[in-house]
Amino acid sequence: MVHLRKAATSTAPASGHTTFNLPARTSAPTSPVFAYNVNPDVAVLSGVTEAMEYKLSTDNYWTSGTGLPIAFNIPSANLSYQVRSKATDVKFCSLIKSLTLLKAGNAPSSTYNATTQIISGLSTAMEISINSGAYFNSTASTYNMASIISNYAPGETINVNIRIRATATAPASLIKSLVITVPTIGLLSEPLFEATEETTEAAIEEIPEETLLETTEETIEEPITETTEEAFLF
Repeated sequence: MVHLRKAATSTAPASGHTTFNLPARTSAPTSPVFAYNVNPDVAVLSGVTEAMEYKLSTDNYWTSGTGLPIAFNIPSANLSYQVRSKATDVKFCSLIKSLTLLKAGNAPSSTYNATTQIISGLSTAMEISINSGAYFNSTASTYNMASIISNYAPGETINVNIRIRATATAPASLIKSLVITVPTIGLLSEPLFEATEETTEAAIEEIPEETLLETTEETIEEPITETTEEAFLF
């Protein structure tokens, strides 16, 4: 409450006063919030009505809200934003709500093994993109690239991007990029030849009969040299 009157002078006393009731500032708005999983590539500020205004904490001027979501690029460093209800003819602007626009987190430390053709260092919180395709969720701690590599010619490269998936409260992480070169000779998933009873019998049947040595009593006795008493005389 404020009383206002005309000041006294040397020739006149102070006037009667007029009373003004000054309203207290209202509480800061609670509805504004940053969400990061509406579009993983931007942050969306929602809950800013036409009766509110917002600004970067270091700016001097406020921007009026429209009631529509506001998209912000993910910054390289955390930024602080402020939101308040506007002043009107009968009340002051509200107290300020401060919001932090978060930067992207560190990239995953995933690795690729060219021998096994397996990407490791994954988790179910991550997502994968192959050759700039749409991201898909990782479902395990490893991912086998063999079936994908088989669709490419030797010497071609495959670009794999991996990041931690955005959530409502945190943006997607920085990207881990892996460049995979398709080997000249791929890994063999099956043996070239498997010996079975049938293949063994077939191979035996193909051997010409005349090449087989018939073992008889005569073939055994033939190479034996007869030893006589004269053979030991010098």
